[in-house]
Amino acid sequence: MEWSIPDNFDWRRYRQLSPAEYDWPMVLGPPGECRDEVASPHPFLFVGSSQSDIPDDAVIVLNVADNCPRRPDVGGRKHIHLPLSDPFAMSSIAMFVEAVRIAVAKATRRRATFVHCMCGMSRSVSIVATAAAMLRGECVIDVLAEMSEQRPEIYPDEAYIILGQWLNEELPDLGVL
Repeated sequence: MEWSIPDNFDWRRYRQLSPAEYDWPMVLGPPGECRDEVASPHPFLFVGSSQSDIPDDAVIVLNVADNCPRRPDVGGRKHIHLPLSDPFAMSSIAMFVEAVRIAVAKATRRRATFVHCMCGMSRSVSIVATAAAMLRGECVIDVLAEMSEQRPEIYPDEAYIILGQWLNEELPDLGVL
C-alpha cells in the first residue's frame, strides 16, 4: 500500500475549511482523567503510552515516541521505532504515513500491534485511529470519539487528525497544497 503526501502538504488549509471540527476540546470536551487504559478500536490494533501494559496478544510493538527507548517489557515481540516529533515537519509527516501503513498492513494480516508514544495522547492515538478508520470504512474523528471513551486522556494534535483524514480520503481536493 502506497500513499503519497505532496511535498508541500499544508494541513492548515483544511483546518481553515472547518475549524470547529478540529477544536478537540469543543468536540469531546477537555481530556479526561489519565487512566492509562489501552484502547482497541480494531481487534488487531491497540494503543497506549510508554507505561501502558502491552496486551498479551500483541506480537508487534510500534513505538512512535521521539525520545523513548525500547521498553524492557517488549520481550520477544517485534519492536519497530518510528520517532515522530513535530507534526508540522515533513519528516514527521513521512513517519506518520509509514506508521499508518505498518499498522494497517499488520492488522490486515491479523498481527496484533500495540502502538505507543510517550503519553498515548496524540501521536499513537492518531495513527491507530487512522488505521482503524481505514480498516473499518469509517471517519477518523468517529474512531477518535470512540477511542476517547476507552482512553479519556487522548488529545490528538489537529495536524495529525487532518493528515489521517487525508490518508483516509475524507478531505476534498484543494488543488495545489
